Amino acid sequence: QTWTYVAGLLANSRLDRDRLACAARWVEANIPPDQQFLAYRDADLFLYTGRHGVRPLRLPQPYYRLDRNGAEAALRDIPDYARRAGLDYLFWDPEDFRNDPLLGDPRRREEIIAGLPGLILEHEACGVRVYRLTP
Repeated sequence: QTWTYVAGLLANSRLDRDRLACAARWVEANIPPDQQFLAYRDADLFLYTGRHGVRPLRLPQPYYRLDRNGAEAALRDIPDYARRAGLDYLFWDPEDFRNDPLLGDPRRREEIIAGLPGLILEHEACGVRVYRLTP
């Protein structure tokens, strides 16, 4: 059982890495280095591109109460949070939050992202999307 789990985990990690590297190449070639990102995997974005990023804010209270609506509120707040933090772009991988106990439903995450005002899709590479945040 353990070996099967680890083998699957490693395979997913490789796929995640390859997807992020592909999108990061586009960012490196097309986004000025002084632009900052909201990115679930902010450390990976920095390692691949040198671009600074901030993780989306997730407050612990909804997780204590198992409050799905409260957890989703943090996703719905992405444009405002990014503006307050002075961020220019959202680096969005649909696999972000995959193992989150309250945000784990990929269809629900996509519904929320699709309904957010102020996000302009700049590019999609290997399934990862780069949105420009409007003021």
